[in-house]
Amino acid sequence: MKKAEIEKSLCETAAYLCILSESGAGTADAAASLAEHAAYFGAAAEELKTAADETRLGVPIFNALENTAKTTPSEKLAAFLLGYVSSVKTTGTAVPYLRGAADTFLAKRKTAQKQYLDSLTIFAEIYLTLFAAAPLFFTVAWSAMLMISDTARPELINTLCIALPLLTAVFLIGIDRMEYLPKTAKRPPAEPEIAIPAWLKRHDRHMRQIAALKNPIRYLTENPKAVLIGSIPAALLLSIPVRENPYLCTAVLVLVSGVPYAVFSLRQEKRQREIEQALPEYLRSLGRAVNQGISLSEAVLLTVPEKSRIKEDIQQIADEIRFQTPVQTAFFHFASRVKNPAVTRMVILLGECCRFESNVSNALFRMADEQQEAAEAAEARRTGMAPYTAVIYLAYLVFLFVMVILLLIFPGDIAEYSTYLVNTVVIQGICSGFAAGKMGGGKTSAGVMHACVMFAAGVVTFAVCGII
Repeated sequence: MKKAEIEKSLCETAAYLCILSESGAGTADAAASLAEHAAYFGAAAEELKTAADETRLGVPIFNALENTAKTTPSEKLAAFLLGYVSSVKTTGTAVPYLRGAADTFLAKRKTAQKQYLDSLTIFAEIYLTLFAAAPLFFTVAWSAMLMISDTARPELINTLCIALPLLTAVFLIGIDRMEYLPKTAKRPPAEPEIAIPAWLKRHDRHMRQIAALKNPIRYLTENPKAVLIGSIPAALLLSIPVRENPYLCTAVLVLVSGVPYAVFSLRQEKRQREIEQALPEYLRSLGRAVNQGISLSEAVLLTVPEKSRIKEDIQQIADEIRFQTPVQTAFFHFASRVKNPAVTRMVILLGECCRFESNVSNALFRMADEQQEAAEAAEARRTGMAPYTAVIYLAYLVFLFVMVILLLIFPGDIAEYSTYLVNTVVIQGICSGFAAGKMGGGKTSAGVMHACVMFAAGVVTFAVCGII
């Protein structure tokens, strides 16, 4: 398990060391910097913490890296570290070696991405067979047995209601384990340790509060969970008039509390997608400006895009810089707002590069290329999984249609057990929604809207038909 996580994050580790080395950082400084921010760059970076600790105790950096290569469970990381040390010892610089290693790991990442998408396609087909077709067949067979004789026991359909969520959870965990991207920290990065006057900190905090009050929709888009503070109490209040009907009461609780969160989560996902797509070109513009000999802060002020999906974000960074906020801190504020792992890694790298070199154009160009690759990979996943999401919806609607027909045409035979069938359909819709979100968006939370839509479709259909 640890070995797999280490090898997933080799691309991030090699790119980080390469960019810092190109910015003039020494081997010890680059390794120490990566170890300091290891939580955001994966398990391979975590392995370098031992080497950084040893250097602080006086062990030469080359010996510390060789010791880490001996103790790491990953042969690939060991080979990378030994090649890194050998390159510095023989040529005096690791930049060519790190460039080659970063490009190699990136090519392997692309191959892993293709394999992952192929595997995800197979998983989607398995889901449609086992979790869509099989429950429908089982439910129809159980209803037929019930109409023919009294041998059909309700415990059988109850077992299906329990098994569906459990098996769906196992399925989602399986998809998560297949993920080819490394697991990294989701918390916002700490601001760089720069001497900032107290009045400026208060001003920054005041400006962020004003921005939240002036544009609450944007604030909720950046923090979707905040909407639950209002939606959950509203759901509890609105459910009181229909509390005698358990289905309608549950529908009010789920939809009133879940839909606002799902809407703002989708807005956040769209916003992050726009940031990921627009950021590479902006980084290249910054790189071209810095190449002309101006500082990074001046480049930010001069390159606010006229037409861009991230114009407001860049304008806010520029406004903070005009109020004498250090450029690294302004970018860290940007990362803490968008809460995007790729953006977080970018601003950490940018801040570290500024420590070693004033001209960070090469680092900006390389980061732009990496952001471009990440955006294209995410888009490939969404495009590849869109047909399966549509098929999951179609399969659920077929399931719902068949259950309505059974309950309307044969009410005398199975009316006594209609509750079991309704429960099965509702649970199937919720499970299918979360599965669609996980496969299409990579996050279980992305399935909240799908689950709410399918849940609502089931409850409304049954209510209109007079079944509940």
